Amino acid sequence: MPRSEKPEGRLSSEQAVRERGEVSYFRPVTLSDAQIYKEWKSEVPAQFRHIVESAMLGKAREYQPTGLPKVDGFLSELHGAIGGKSSENPFIQALRSIETETGTGDGLALLAGKDVSFATKIGIWKNHIAPIAEYLKEQDLAPPEDAPEEEPPEEAEPEEDESAEAPDDGLPPPADDSLEPSMDEMEKGKEGEPKAHFTLAPFYGGYHRQQVYSRWNAKGLKWEKMPSKETVQTEEKLEDLSVRNLSGSVCGRQRIALPLPDGWAVSSDTLVTNAPPESVHLTRDENGSAYLKIEADGIFSYRIRNGKRSARRELMPPPVREDREIEAKLSKGAEDLAIETKGGKLSAAGKARLLLKSVRERLEYSNDSALSAEYRRSGADFFRRIWETKKADCDVANTVAAAVLRKAGIPCRLGAGHYIKTKSHGDKALMTSGTSHAWLYVWDEDARSWFRGDATPKGDPTMDEERPDEQQESGEGDYGEQEAEIMSDEQLEELIKKLEEAEGTPPEKTSNDRETEKFAEQAECSKEEALEVLEAFRRLRELKDAKGERIGQKLVKEWKNLVHSRMVKKRVYEGPVPMSEGDELEDVAMAKIDIRSGEKNPMGFEKIATIEKREKLFGGLDVYLLLDASGSMSEVDSKTGRSKSELQRDFSMLYVDSLMQCAFLSRQAEGRLRAPLPIRAQVVSIHGNVSVDLPLVDSWGPKEKVGLYRAVMRTATNSTPDHAGLMAIEQTIMAEREAWKKKTHRAEEKPPLEFVVTTLDGGSDNPTAVQGALGRMREKGIVDFAYGMTAAAKPIEYIYAPNAKVTEDLASLPELVSKDTLAVFKKLYPERIRRGK
Repeated sequence: MPRSEKPEGRLSSEQAVRERGEVSYFRPVTLSDAQIYKEWKSEVPAQFRHIVESAMLGKAREYQPTGLPKVDGFLSELHGAIGGKSSENPFIQALRSIETETGTGDGLALLAGKDVSFATKIGIWKNHIAPIAEYLKEQDLAPPEDAPEEEPPEEAEPEEDESAEAPDDGLPPPADDSLEPSMDEMEKGKEGEPKAHFTLAPFYGGYHRQQVYSRWNAKGLKWEKMPSKETVQTEEKLEDLSVRNLSGSVCGRQRIALPLPDGWAVSSDTLVTNAPPESVHLTRDENGSAYLKIEADGIFSYRIRNGKRSARRELMPPPVREDREIEAKLSKGAEDLAIETKGGKLSAAGKARLLLKSVRERLEYSNDSALSAEYRRSGADFFRRIWETKKADCDVANTVAAAVLRKAGIPCRLGAGHYIKTKSHGDKALMTSGTSHAWLYVWDEDARSWFRGDATPKGDPTMDEERPDEQQESGEGDYGEQEAEIMSDEQLEELIKKLEEAEGTPPEKTSNDRETEKFAEQAECSKEEALEVLEAFRRLRELKDAKGERIGQKLVKEWKNLVHSRMVKKRVYEGPVPMSEGDELEDVAMAKIDIRSGEKNPMGFEKIATIEKREKLFGGLDVYLLLDASGSMSEVDSKTGRSKSELQRDFSMLYVDSLMQCAFLSRQAEGRLRAPLPIRAQVVSIHGNVSVDLPLVDSWGPKEKVGLYRAVMRTATNSTPDHAGLMAIEQTIMAEREAWKKKTHRAEEKPPLEFVVTTLDGGSDNPTAVQGALGRMREKGIVDFAYGMTAAAKPIEYIYAPNAKVTEDLASLPELVSKDTLAVFKKLYPERIRRGK
C-alpha cells in the first residue's frame, strides 16, 4: 500500500506515530511540557508509562509485568490494543470513546499519539484506567477465600510461647545490632523446606533488606550498627502497582526487622494483627529499615502492605567516618589491588565495581563451618587467611570486599536480609533461614548516592548466577527491566534547567494545580478560595470514627445497599453491586469514588440476578439541615480548642458532602431502578433571621460547594430563632409536596421521606412556636432530630422531645448524626412481598 494511502479502520500506534512525520520520537520543547512530563513520570506507574512511551517511540517492546496477576492480564491486553491488536475486553473497548478536557476522542490513539499532551495522558490514566487497575490490584492482594481474615479481636488471647527459641519454627530471629561473618551448613537454596519467617504475596524477587551495618569491630570480628534514631512508622504513600502483602508471626516482646526491597517501605495504616492495639510498635530507622515489636506475651500474626515509596528518597544518609574505616591486615595481593585501583582513572563507581568483581572472582563459594571457625581463630589475620584460602560465603566474601573497598578510600556498608529467586506455591516469596543473604552498599562520590554491590562468589545456591547486583537504588525492580522512555530522569532534569534559564522559572503546575484552576473557573471564585475549599473537603473526608472507618462513608455504604435493594432484578447481568457480590466491573466512575475513599468493597459491579418484587413506602429522601449561627456559636469549645461554629461547619460540610455522594449513586443507577430514588439536601441557618445557604439540590458541583463553604464560614451573630427556621423548612416541604403531586409519575414511584436535622448550642427564642412547628411536621410524617452542643443546650431535650440529644463532645457530632441518619435510611428499604423467577 502506498504511504499516502491510509488503511481502513484504526491505525496501530506505531503506524500513527510514523504517519505524523519523519521523527519517530517525542521530546518536550517548552518548560511547561517538561514539567508535565516530570509529573507523568512521578505520578503514573512505570508499567503503564512503558506501554505508552514505547508506543509513542514506535518501538515494539514486551510488556513488563508488575507481578500482580490480574493487573498484568489487563495491562498486557491494553499494551497489545495500543499497539493495534484487536481486543474484546469491555474496559478496553470503552477507551475508544472517552471524554477529555478537549472533547471526545479515542483514548488508545490519544495515549499513543506523540503530539498529545502528557496532561491528557495523565487524565486518561487517573480517570479511566487507574480505577480498573486499583480494583484488580485489590483482588490480587485479597487473601484466599479459604483463608481466615486476620482481623484483630477486641481482646487478644495470646498463645503460650513454648517454642520462641526454636531455630526453625517459623518465627524470625530478633533484630540484632551486630553481625558476625561466618559460614555454616544451613541448607541454602531449599526455600520450600524450612518454615517461612516472612511471606510476600504476590511474588517479588531479588534483594530484601532488613538491616544495615557500618562499623567493623576488629577485636570482635563483627559488624555493628551505628546508633540510629528510630521514629514511629506512619502512613506511607506507596506506588499503586508495586504493593504487596508481607505477613508472618512474631514472638511477643521481641523486635524484628521487616524485609524490604531497596526503595520500599511499609505503611502503618495497613497493619492487621491479632495483638492488642496498644502493644504494637512499628518504627523505622534512618537507613529506612522497618521494625515491628509487640509489647505483650505470646505469639502473634500480622499482615502489612509494602511497596515502592511514591516520594523518592535517598536510600540512606551520606557516609560517616565509620563507613570509611576498617582495621584490617590485608594480604599483599589484596592491598596492592586496592592501592592500584585507587590511583586509576576510573570513576568512583567504576573503581568500586572493579574491586567487587576482583574479590568475587578471587573467592570460591563455601559454607564449611569448620573453616569458618579457623578464620575466626586467626584473629588479626582474619582477612589474610580468607584471601589465601579463597573460600567464603556471602557475608564473609562481602566483608573482605568491604575491607578492600575501604582500603581504596571507598565508603561502604554491609546490608543483611534475604535474596529470593524462585516462586513458591501460590505465587509467593517465602523468606526462610535458607534464603538469608548479605551484600554491600557502596558510596558513589561522583553521583553522591549509594548503590548495591555483591561480592558473593558463584556457586551460592540461593543466588542467581546472572544476578542483578551492583544496581542503583531499586527503580522498577531487581531483575533489570529496561524501560522504554522518552527521556531519563537525568536528561529531563538537565532539560528543565536549560529551559528555566531560557524562559525564566514560572511556578511548576501539578495535576492538583490544574484541578484547582478548573474548580475555580466553574465555581467563579478565586484560585485561593478554590484551594481552601478543596483542602477542607479532602480533610473532612478523612475523618474516622473510633473503629477507624471513615465517617462519611458509612452513609454512602448504607445508601449503596439501599440502591441495591431497589434494583430491577431479572435473569440477566445486572448492577451495580458491591465488588464482593459482582462478577465484572461495570461502572468505573462509581467504583473509583469508593476506591479512592478507602472503601474495601466498592460498588460498580454486575452480577446475575433473579426477579424480585418489593413494596416501597417512600421514593427518596429530602434532608433539611438547620444550623445555629447565633452569636454564642463563636465561643471556644474547651475540649477541642476550636469555636463551636468551626466544629458545626466541619459537621455540616461532611454531612452534605456524604449525602451528595449518595445522590450521585442514585443518578448513576437510575436506569436500573424500578423508580427513581433521589436524595436531596437543603441547608438553612439562623442568626437573628433565616438564611437559605444551600437550596434543595441533588447536584454537588463547584458552585454548590463554594456556596455552602462561604455560608458556614459566616461570622456567628445575633439570636436563635429556630422556630422561624423550622417554619421556613415546613413551608418548603409543603411546596415540594404540592409540586410532586402535579407531576406525572409511574405507579411504582412514591414521594420522598423528609428528614429535618437541627443543631443548637442553647435554648430556643420561642419554645412554644418550636413545639407547634414540630407538632405540625410530625403529623405530616416528617422525621426530625435535634442535637444540642454542650450542656448549655440542655433545654432542647424537652423542647424537641423525644428526638433530641445533647453532647459535650462536639468533635463526635458528625458520627452522632450519621448514626441517626442511618436509622432513617432504613425506613426507605422496601418490604419484600414476593420472590420468583
